[in-house]
Amino acid sequence: MLRFVISPHGVVTPDLAEKLPGDGFWVISQFQAVAQLKEQADLSVPDDLAAQVAVLLEKRVLSLLGLARKAGRIVLGFTKVDAALKNRRVAMLLAASDGAENGRKQIAARADARHLVVLEAFSVEQLCLAFGGTNVIHAAVTDADWARRIQQQANRFVAYMGSQNGGNRSESE
Repeated sequence: MLRFVISPHGVVTPDLAEKLPGDGFWVISQFQAVAQLKEQADLSVPDDLAAQVAVLLEKRVLSLLGLARKAGRIVLGFTKVDAALKNRRVAMLLAASDGAENGRKQIAARADARHLVVLEAFSVEQLCLAFGGTNVIHAAVTDADWARRIQQQANRFVAYMGSQNGGNRSESE
């Protein structure tokens, strides 16, 4: 569920952190459900509210990834990810949705063998922006707490997007 509030100007505003003041209302966490708010005659809803929410949810995940990288809890690159897997220092794997299929399959096989989550919801470009790198295709989260937080927000984004995101998904155990 997503929380929305009415701004002082009478406009429906997303409250993803669930901290804004005022009486809020809840909507099913799906792109189409938020898009249908526009049909409510008694609400002032921005035309692009559903897209705004998608961007906000995406930014939450990518920001967490960037923070985890800065905290030293993410390794980048297939070789480093593979080494971390061999040392059993991986809590979650990431593979760019538009990365080479054989690389994604190799990561998925390694993840399956260790019962790890593989997040494939973001493109190379999005991962590069999150990590401040170039050509980021594979990454590993090496801390269980960071992995849990990232997975929680990623699941929220993926569920919201549903079929809107071209089938990208977060694999679960």
